[in-house]
Amino acid sequence: DGALSFHRPALPVAPGHLDTMADYATDISTFLNGDLDPSFTVISGPQVVVEAVARRLTTPQGSLLTDPAYGFDVRQLLHADLDRRTESRVVGLIRSQVEADERILSSSASLTRTGETLAITVRFRTQDGPFAFTLSVGAARVALLAAGASA
Repeated sequence: DGALSFHRPALPVAPGHLDTMADYATDISTFLNGDLDPSFTVISGPQVVVEAVARRLTTPQGSLLTDPAYGFDVRQLLHADLDRRTESRVVGLIRSQVEADERILSSSASLTRTGETLAITVRFRTQDGPFAFTLSVGAARVALLAAGASA
């Protein structure tokens, strides 16, 4: 049907960071059925950053009028021919979007194709430590998977 659906995982916090965690503010989750959570679930902590980055990676560049450089829609990669050179360029584009968020100090990304699904794993570091998440990109949905503190 082409509709996007999103899955929102719980995001655990790395041990030892509970008392010193940065204030990431709060937000309304947007990763439920591709839109605002109808129950208006409030998220906080690193989950705010994860969902902000995931939104960047599912927004076509140029579609945000106030920031034309915002976004890189990873759904366009689903049927793309990703040779080593192209994959390296795409990883660079993903990292530049991730690091455009001022809360992120550094990042890395990797792509894995399995059949008709593309998994994009993003690892990033904030002042509270390393975190990671995976976007699973399929023909009918983008799912936010495996979000959490990273080693």
